[in-house]
Amino acid sequence: MFARMAINPYDNSAVEEKWQKAWSEAIESADAEQTPVDSAGSLVLQWPFPVGGLTWTELRCLVLADVYSRFRRIKGQDVRIGRTVDGFHEEALEEALQQGKSPTELIGEKIDRLESVEKDLAIQANSHAGPGAGIGSTSAPAYYRFTQWLFLELLRSRHIQSVRVAGKAAAAEESAEAETVIEDEFFQWSLDLVPFAEKLHSDIDKSQWPEMLRKEQRALIGRRRGTELQLAFSQSFRNEYLQLPVFTTRLEALYGLTFILVAPGHEIIDFVTDPDYLEEVESYQARYENGQESYISGVRTGGFALNPINLEKVPVLVSPLALGLYSDGVVLGIPAHDRKQFEFAKRVKLRIREVVHSNSASFDHEGRLTEAYEGDGKLTNSSSCSGMSPVRARERIIKLLSRRDICSKETRYSLRSLPVSGMSAWGTPVPLHHGAVGAEEGAEVSGVDEDRLPLHGPQFELGSIEPGDHPVLLPWLGRAWSYLQAALPGLDGVVDGFREDFENPCVEPDLADEAGDSEPGAGVSDIPAASQQAPPPAEPAEGEIVELVEAPDNDSESVPQEQKPASTDEEGEPIPESESDGEPLREESQTAAAAGEATESAGDSDDDPGEDGAPVLEGEAVSEQGEEDAEEESAAGESDPSGQESPNDEDASEPPQQRPRPFFSDGLEGLLPVDVVFAGTRLSPKEIVGLRCITKFLYKKQYIPSFEPFRRFCQVGTLSFAPKDQPEGGGDETLASSYGDLLGRFGVDALRLQLLEAPAGNSASFDADSLYRTRRFLEKIWRSVNGRIGKGRFVSRNVLVAKHRLIYDVSRRLQELKFHTAVSAIREFVNFLTAEATLEEVDKSTLETFLVVLKPFAPHLACELWELLDNAETIDDTPWPEYSKELVEPAEREHAVFVNGELIDRLTESMELDAKKLESKALSLDSVREFIGRRKVGRVEVVPGRLIWICLGKKKPAGDNAAKAGKGGGDKRASGKTAAATSNPQQDSPPGSEKTDTP
Repeated sequence: MFARMAINPYDNSAVEEKWQKAWSEAIESADAEQTPVDSAGSLVLQWPFPVGGLTWTELRCLVLADVYSRFRRIKGQDVRIGRTVDGFHEEALEEALQQGKSPTELIGEKIDRLESVEKDLAIQANSHAGPGAGIGSTSAPAYYRFTQWLFLELLRSRHIQSVRVAGKAAAAEESAEAETVIEDEFFQWSLDLVPFAEKLHSDIDKSQWPEMLRKEQRALIGRRRGTELQLAFSQSFRNEYLQLPVFTTRLEALYGLTFILVAPGHEIIDFVTDPDYLEEVESYQARYENGQESYISGVRTGGFALNPINLEKVPVLVSPLALGLYSDGVVLGIPAHDRKQFEFAKRVKLRIREVVHSNSASFDHEGRLTEAYEGDGKLTNSSSCSGMSPVRARERIIKLLSRRDICSKETRYSLRSLPVSGMSAWGTPVPLHHGAVGAEEGAEVSGVDEDRLPLHGPQFELGSIEPGDHPVLLPWLGRAWSYLQAALPGLDGVVDGFREDFENPCVEPDLADEAGDSEPGAGVSDIPAASQQAPPPAEPAEGEIVELVEAPDNDSESVPQEQKPASTDEEGEPIPESESDGEPLREESQTAAAAGEATESAGDSDDDPGEDGAPVLEGEAVSEQGEEDAEEESAAGESDPSGQESPNDEDASEPPQQRPRPFFSDGLEGLLPVDVVFAGTRLSPKEIVGLRCITKFLYKKQYIPSFEPFRRFCQVGTLSFAPKDQPEGGGDETLASSYGDLLGRFGVDALRLQLLEAPAGNSASFDADSLYRTRRFLEKIWRSVNGRIGKGRFVSRNVLVAKHRLIYDVSRRLQELKFHTAVSAIREFVNFLTAEATLEEVDKSTLETFLVVLKPFAPHLACELWELLDNAETIDDTPWPEYSKELVEPAEREHAVFVNGELIDRLTESMELDAKKLESKALSLDSVREFIGRRKVGRVEVVPGRLIWICLGKKKPAGDNAAKAGKGGGDKRASGKTAAATSNPQQDSPPGSEKTDTP
């Protein structure tokens, strides 16, 4: 009776089929409207998948998201995984043309494939729905109607600018079969980032971005603090002067100003050019436009400008060097301290005056600079500022010039805008009405009403399409709010304020009755599909080319281009001016929100595009002096206790027009910001900045409760399968050739574990041998747990410590998204069970804890072993176990004692003992005293809980030996602290010594 029973082998096929069937039946029998008991919830997001075949990298993202979501569900949170297919991806049309299918067919195949893979791998995106439920597409009318609505909201708030660019329009002639291509111009729309630039830069650290993406965002935004000067331009023998603002970051070197550079085509050229130089200037600009002039070249204009610090006349030249990321087309020429300007001054034979002196500069035998010096030093040739440091001189010059009201501090940003529209045959149409071609300039433009969205594009035909056929919204704008689609599943259906028949083309009002009297669907094909340039109710003739000219106002009616936007939002509600700084990503109060967003409120009234839609020169600024005025205006706007303002004084008695608020929901409080995003594709920094800007806009309009979209962002490395007979050139990233075979040979749980073996952010590959070893590990778990069922009589301290260490390690590593180290912790515990623990000292509670921890990684195996334990409750009802801090971190720890890099002894002491007492006890050990002898102790380093490092004489511990000791028996944190202290050698450098190079 007590004979050892044989353990049945692990049949993964039968076990996986059994539990997948059980889970499907449980979901079907459950109430579809069931809500979790715990109101706390969170959202895990899959970055939208591109159209095409499913790849191993996308499969890896799915498994990572599922493991993390299962872990959070067991801990008591209702977690959902948002999945979206990017139907309007940049490569969707090209992929469709290559396969000879329509993009809609490819999107359907992608969604079906995702649903099948989720079912195979037990991906539980929603605990209350089956596999494949909730997968959306950015190309579905129910989705891109809100992309169009978002564009209209940005347009009404004057955060969208227009630029006229050249393009082609195809007009079909009735008398000819061929199409005539007509050269035309269209408006390209861009998102204005300037009102949000400061918050975009300062809030980067409020989310956990990968270090590379963090640096790329900062470099792309390119914040630079400087000074704006008012310079006076004129000509010789002319008493008239023209004031022009110029931005500089080297105000302390203003005494070294010897010339002014103006960009070709700048408006000041006509005013400042002397008639004797006019022909030469025009000839130079013509050669520059034809590409015949180099970047470091220029021509004199004959005009001059006054140096504001000493009223010295300096010449004005036309040169491409004035085209900078932060300039307005005018640059101060200080050649002694700028490398490019130094070379330019040598070529054109201009004066070079040194004003920042240092012994590190290079001089010739006559004491003149041989190259530009861009470092720090003391001022020279600077009148009363000579001998001062650059920082002190800068403050003194600002004080002097501010008295004359020609100087102000200013912050500028290199990234001014992002395009949101382009030309394509496949994409979201731009929802605008406009006048016909041939109308006078200033024709009316208005946005489509919300009750008519979505505005469908023209019918797609593979044989007649051309790249760049129609103006459409760029795909990144649709991806920018995909997390809201996952958080609000109700957006897939009928939404208040939008038309219910959103699947059908938009019917014009005058045709509505005719369409209603006809048979269902009879009149739809006869109505021309509305393109991005939708004709107004009084539409032009069919085939007539139309043109966009200006943005609509808040009431969707055309206004003169000079009209400024209203100071309040469209709903008349107060606009929160800043995100709260108390909790990183949540709003605390309206009072705190009104304190720090002065930059955004000031930018709302100053970003009106030009009359002809042309962009300003490169570089945008936010005046620091204007921030206080903006805050006062913001405070005045929020003084109304009702929280609403009338659009204008004339209609103050009328209630404000209520617009749809599709993203406004109380349910977003617990879901936003998104807990973590897994992205298998490399995101560009521009798209991330645009996504964050859209989120801040929606937060400012009080549509969502969070001013950052994500808490954490995980950039998943590429994964490929490389079999033994794979030729050189890398593994196969698609699933078509190997997925089904591997799944049948090794099982679902083995494949899930294999996809977690490498760090999530690193690229990796695997083969059949690695999957075989993973399968053997699962069989080892099966035997270890099966062989101990009913055999445990007590639990030893070693098993208890190992169990709590397992809980601690897996919990902490999953929270940190270190999935591969969490799998390693499970391997260590299984090896402990099989090698060190006896059958009697492993009780049933230890096995139950292990299976709960194993469930997120191998759900089929964990559920089957749990059933064999004959528990009354299911594993789904068992919460995540808690660990004991005393067992994980014991009161006493063993310290390795090293003397001159050699391990001498080990010292066990309390963790509460400070470093001085540990040092004293280590030096008092007999073995240490015997080794030291009569030699002098030079230095002692203590890492509490790890090691004690003793150096004899004046010799300091070598870095390599210390790191080796920390790796073997010590703590790696010691070397980490040392590296952190020495990794930034310039952190103590004096202020003002930074370089002026563009990031």
